[in-house]
Amino acid sequence: MCHTYAVTEICGLARLALEVRDRRCRLSAAVLAALPHAAVYRTGGWSAEVDGDAFTAPFNAPSAGPPPWYLYRLTLHTAIGVASAEPHGATRWGLRP
Repeated sequence: MCHTYAVTEICGLARLALEVRDRRCRLSAAVLAALPHAAVYRTGGWSAEVDGDAFTAPFNAPSAGPPPWYLYRLTLHTAIGVASAEPHGATRWGLRP
């Protein structure tokens, strides 16, 4: 399942507002099972397990919300920068994967 987002992701750069647009695809159970992420998390002390197309664990950071947690692949396609100081201006970059 993929979605193209025109959501503004603003980075706090000095004198520049940067918007990055992306396409987000939730990874399937087969792809997630082939990735080493859960094993890496376990070596760091977080007992994450793959459960279908998501991660689950008995505990998490309070800001993470309840499980399950899904993994997405982000493909950046556009960046737009607007200067808030001299020499003011805007630039749009097309990003290639």
